[in-house]
Amino acid sequence: MLLVDDSEEFLTAASRWIAARTTLRVAGTARNGFEALEWLARSRASLVLMDCFMPALDGFETTRRIKSSEGAPWVVLFSVHDGSAMEQEAWAAGADAFFAKSDFASRLPDLVRGLADPARPSRATRPAASLPEGRAERRAEEEGFFRFVLDGLSARLRPWTHEGGNV
Repeated sequence: MLLVDDSEEFLTAASRWIAARTTLRVAGTARNGFEALEWLARSRASLVLMDCFMPALDGFETTRRIKSSEGAPWVVLFSVHDGSAMEQEAWAAGADAFFAKSDFASRLPDLVRGLADPARPSRATRPAASLPEGRAERRAEEEGFFRFVLDGLSARLRPWTHEGGNV
């Protein structure tokens, strides 16, 4: 899998979370669409998880370019912004799925299982609509994911803190 986001903190946290909780392996990361396309030109991925908004080349245009090639991987777009307009833009770009970053932990495992299902059509009309919404499980997964993010940020800030814990 290729994970694409302009936030180094998100890439680190998401990579650690994916490795700890799924059977997926993050084979590479990229910070923008151009880096993603370069990585895909050198390596193979069956899945690309990508932020919609990045500098240089955003996720929508990158998705269009990826999906225009033969044997293109699954592309799942995500964003801090949520809503039907954002989801429609993801579908228009050719994405196989879309979800808000806040739903990353709760949606990714089921979404990946759905994409891997041999009975699944090559393109879904709305894969997110069929995912379970178990509130307690979703809340626990989200808290675990955001704990990873905070742990990563704390580790980066630790060298600049002093005894009292003040930055």
